[in-house]
This record gives sequence, C-alpha cells and structure tokens, in this order.
Amino acid sequence: MKEWVITVYKWKRLTHLQRFALLKLFSPRHENKNFPKAMVEFGLAV
Repeated sequence: MKEWVITVYKWKRLTHLQRFALLKLFSPRHENKNFPKAMVEFGLAV
C-alpha cells in the first residue's frame, strides 16, 4: 500500500476545487481508483 504525503506548502498551493476533489476521492465511501491519477495531475506525486 502506498503512503500519500502532502506537505502544508503543497496543500496551500492547490485551488479550492483541487482540494475538494482530493478529499472526495480519498473518502472511504468512494472507490478511490482515481486518487493516484489526481495526485499526479495536481503535481503532488510522480
């Protein structure tokens, strides 16, 4: 299992919409398959 770490600096640089999307994708009620793709798209992962 991959551990996702987002620094405060990187979190603050995200738009409100990006933050909302990540929180929604990370929710236990969500499938989460697009979370890694969003992390890459938002420049938070490689």
